[in-house]
Amino acid sequence: MIRTLFIAFTLLALTACKNKESITEEPPVVDIPVEVEEKEPLPLERIIYYDRSACFGTCPSFTFEAYNDGTCTYHGRNFVDLIGTYKGKWDLEKTGAIYQLAMDMGYFELDSIYDNKMVTDLPATTTEIFQKRVKNRYKGPDLEKLYDALDELVAGVDWGGSNNE
Repeated sequence: MIRTLFIAFTLLALTACKNKESITEEPPVVDIPVEVEEKEPLPLERIIYYDRSACFGTCPSFTFEAYNDGTCTYHGRNFVDLIGTYKGKWDLEKTGAIYQLAMDMGYFELDSIYDNKMVTDLPATTTEIFQKRVKNRYKGPDLEKLYDALDELVAGVDWGGSNNE
């Protein structure tokens, strides 16, 4: 009787070990065709707008727009190196720095317009960063650091060297 039990336990142990080995084997690779859903590109969105208006003197006058796909446009009007309309690519990595500078300056809490229509010989600087627009013409906040950063951004774009309207 003990011998029969010993044989039964031995067979059971051997069977369990054999089954354990088969469980740890890697399953066969099966090539199942999978349909890859193409993602739609992000809708084109303007994330930076920068406009300096003319004055009665020699104020630079231009408009710059930067988009979330890395494209940008520039339209120089007066007293700037590039007159006309240009298209180029801008460094998207600079987005974070521009945004952080705007945050640090309290840009997103500013009023939308600083102006006095009775004062006529002052240029306006209008900026829009991530859909927050500020027109700064008369007695507005000091945004020179932001304007300097945007000027640097514009200067860093390869506009192709000629009017590419």
